[in-house]
Amino acid sequence: MRIACYGLVDQAAGSVSSANYYLLDELLQRGHQIDFYAKKDYVHPERLFHHEGFTYHGVLLEDKVAKRARIPAVLDRALHRAIEEWLYRAHLEEIAVQIARDHRRQPFDLLLFLGVGALFEGPGMPVVSWVQGPPQTEWRAIERLRPQIQQLCGRMLYTKLRVFYAYKQRAARRELARTDHVICGSPWARQHVIDFGVAPARVHALPYPIDLELFRPEEQAPLHAGRHTLLWLGRIDPRKRLDLMLDGFKLLLDERRDVHLELIGRLNYAPEYGQLIRDFPYPDHLTYRDAIQRDDGGAHAAASFGAWGLGAWGWWQRASAPFTGDRSGISRQASLRRGQRGPKLHPSGRLVMEGVMPLICASGAPRALCDGTEPMSPTV
Repeated sequence: MRIACYGLVDQAAGSVSSANYYLLDELLQRGHQIDFYAKKDYVHPERLFHHEGFTYHGVLLEDKVAKRARIPAVLDRALHRAIEEWLYRAHLEEIAVQIARDHRRQPFDLLLFLGVGALFEGPGMPVVSWVQGPPQTEWRAIERLRPQIQQLCGRMLYTKLRVFYAYKQRAARRELARTDHVICGSPWARQHVIDFGVAPARVHALPYPIDLELFRPEEQAPLHAGRHTLLWLGRIDPRKRLDLMLDGFKLLLDERRDVHLELIGRLNYAPEYGQLIRDFPYPDHLTYRDAIQRDDGGAHAAASFGAWGLGAWGWWQRASAPFTGDRSGISRQASLRRGQRGPKLHPSGRLVMEGVMPLICASGAPRALCDGTEPMSPTV
C-alpha cells in the first residue's frame, strides 16, 4: 500500500510517539510505502530515513514562524497559547494542501493519523486514525478529582481544564466524523469510543507495539539493595492518581519495610502535586526524578522489580487500571467482550496495596512470572 501519514513519531520519545515509530518501522519492513507529513521543527522521524519506501515531507512556514518570533515578549506571554494554536493550524492547512496535491499526482491508498484524530479531510481516500485514547475519559477522571485539584492547585487550574476539555471533546467529534476507521489500544477504550457516538463497525482494538528487545524480564541487580522496588514511570498528571499510589505504598510500608518506590515523571501542568511527594512520611523509601533517557527505561524497569524483571508489570497494571484512570482498562476486558459494563470499583490506597502485595510475595524466575500473567489481548 501507499500510505499518507501524519502524526507523532519519534523513536527516542516516550509513550505514543515511540510506539508509532515501531509501527511505521514494521510497515516499512513489510514493503509498504509511507509518505510522512509533519511540521518540520516539531516531529523528527530521522531514524526511518534509511527505509527505501519512506519519504519525509517536512513543512515549515518560515514567514509565519518569523512573524511569531517578532511578537513582543509581553504580548507573547499573555497570548502564548492562542499564538501557538494559530501557528499550528496554519501548518495543518498547508500539510492538508500538500497531501491533496500529491494524491492527485499519484493516488494514496489511505490517509493514516497516528496519535491524533483526523485533523483534516482525506481527499478521496479512506481515513484511519490510531488515537491515544477515548476523547471523554480524561475529563471524567479529572471531574471526579475536582476537590483534590482545587485544594492543591486552586480553582483557576480546574476551570482551565474544564474549558480545555470542553473544546477538546468538540474537536474530537469533528475528527472522528472525518475518520472511516478508528484504532484504539484496548477493548475498554473501544467501548468508550463507541459510547462517544462512533459506530461499532468503525472502531477496532489493537494494543500499541512494544520493543521486546528493550523491555525484557531478565535478572538484574536491584536498584536498592535488600528492597523490592516498585516503579512509577510516566508523566505525573492529576488523573494518573499519584495520591492513590502514595497512599497504597504507605500502607505497604506499614506492613513491611523491604520495599522502595522509584518515581520517574515530570510534574506537568500541576506542579503543586509535588507536595504529595515532599509530604510522604517515609522519605527514605522513595526516590523521585523527573526524567530518564528512554534507552535506559527497559533496564531501569527490570531492575526496579528485582528478581521478577518485567513480569511484575502485567500484575501491577491489572491491579491498578480500574481506578488509576489507565486507558488500557485491562481488568474490564472480559466483561466488555460480553457487551457488559465492568464492576464499579471504589479507588483507595488499600486496593493499591493489595494489588502490589502478591508481587512482593511471589517467587520464581522472571520469565515464569511473566508467562503466568494474563495476556492483554489474546485475540490480536
